[in-house]
Formats: sequence, structure tokens, C-alpha cells
Amino acid sequence: MLVRNLFASASLVMLLAGCAQNTKIVVPSYTPPADIQKIEELKSGGETAEGVYLTFAINPDLQFAATPPAKVEADLLMRNLVNQIRAQITETSFITLHPIYDMASVVLDMEVLDYQYIEAAKERRASMKITFTLSKGSTPVLSKIYDASEIRFSSDPNRLPSKQDILSRASQTVVKKFVSDISPTRTNQLREFLPLPSELSHVIGFAERGNFESAIEDMLKFKGKRDMNFYYDLAVLFEALGSRTENLKTTAKAKDAYDEAFKLGGNKNEIVAAAKARFDNFYRLLVLTQSQQLKNQQLNQELNQQFFIQ
Repeated sequence: MLVRNLFASASLVMLLAGCAQNTKIVVPSYTPPADIQKIEELKSGGETAEGVYLTFAINPDLQFAATPPAKVEADLLMRNLVNQIRAQITETSFITLHPIYDMASVVLDMEVLDYQYIEAAKERRASMKITFTLSKGSTPVLSKIYDASEIRFSSDPNRLPSKQDILSRASQTVVKKFVSDISPTRTNQLREFLPLPSELSHVIGFAERGNFESAIEDMLKFKGKRDMNFYYDLAVLFEALGSRTENLKTTAKAKDAYDEAFKLGGNKNEIVAAAKARFDNFYRLLVLTQSQQLKNQQLNQELNQQFFIQ
């Protein structure tokens, strides 16, 4: 009976080990802009290169569809919206913000369709519905309505966030929706490693600690059979390193390794196929974003020289 129980226990351990999930890591990635075709229509040129820059200026006057709130309230809302636009747009540098509204060929107008802020003893709440309109010259190219709300409750009023905090969070949400329509936005994705030979099992530990360079170095030294698992895991390591540093050369090595894994049967493996599809999307967006960043650099130089911006 004891032998039988020991055998059953050993079998259960083996079964659980076989069912255990592979190691996963988080890699930075991009999500594509929802309205990329309309964004192409917004491209404009500087003094030296026509049709390459992506830029817009923010109209400093916030419009209200109904009776506007007091000027202090309207100014606070405008500051929060502008600060969030600047922070989120500059995160990827896919679009440059023009410093002078009256001289920009593409402008952003914002109209508040609905805005409420309520402050009670045990709650703070804010809601807003805003139309964001990007126009080139006098022609609107993109116009959409976005909304957001923030609600906080507490029996202790001292633990409630301030009005500024509530408006900042609501503004962040509504601007995030707008920016995701016009620019690649940063996100994180999971990548799952496949089993490796015992000689390489330690590289997964390197990856878990974020030491992708050492993991890649040891993978490339491996003299054994380089099968689908090998190339797929190598691709994940190159992707993790390349996406963290946004290095196109390193990320291109991930693309080559993913392609090699696909040739060796990865197209029939659900984990490999899904990871490669997500990576291919990220790689296209990284190439697009960095290409646009280079084009925008010339515009920044022109603006800095023209308006003496340090």
C-alpha cells in the first residue's frame, strides 16, 4: 500500500509539473493609432521638406457648448487637459506640439459638451464630455467626442482626493482616448518561454531578472541543436531587450529569430504564432514611430530657431 501511495504521489507531482505554466515576462510594446489614415492627412512640411511632419498646436481658448463655468474653473479644466495632452503626446514623440497656435497649419480645438464637478462631505466626483477636433487649415480632418468620469467616496473627508487630483485623473482618461486614436501608445504584453535544454535552463532566470544581455549571450554560445523552442526563446529575449531600449537593430534580430522559429514549426504552435503576430505588429509600429520621430526632429530644430526656444 505504501509503495502504491508513493507511486501515486510521484505520478501526481509529475502531472502537476507537466501542467505547470512556462515562465512569462513582460515586454514593452505599442498599440496602433485607431485613426492612422486620417493622421496621414494631417502631415505638413517645414521650410525644407514638404509633407513629412506630424504636428499640431492647441487652441488656448477652451470652448463650451453651454454656459461656461466660472473663469477660474474653466482655466483649471483647460490646464489639466493641456498638461495631459503634452505629457501623452510627447511620450512617443510621434507627433510634435507646435508652440504657436496662430502660426500652425494643424490645430486642435476642444469644445466641452458637458462638465460637472461635485464636492460633498463624503464624495468627490467629476465628469466631462469633450469634442476634440483636429483641423488642417480650415478643414476639420478628425472630430470625435470623448468622455470620462471620476468618483471617490470616503467616510473620512481628509482621505478624499483634492479637486485638482480628480480633474487630473478625469482629464488623463479623456485625453488617453483621444491620443490612442492619433498616435501609437505604449503598453505592456506578456511573452511566454518554451522549455529549453538543461544546459540553457539558467537563461530563463536571467530573463526573469531583466538581464537579457547575459541570457542572449549564453544562448548564442550554445552548440547543441537549435530547434523551434531555441529560436522562439531567443526571439523573446531579443524582443525584450530591443523593446526596452527601443533599439531597431536589436529588435530586427528578434524578427529574424521569430521567422526562424516559424520555419521550424512555430506556425503550428499556438504560443509561438500568437507571440509572433503581436511582435510583428509592434515591430511595424516601432519602425513607423522612429521614422516619424526623425522627420519631426527637423521641424523641432526649425521651431527652436524661429522662436528662440531653448
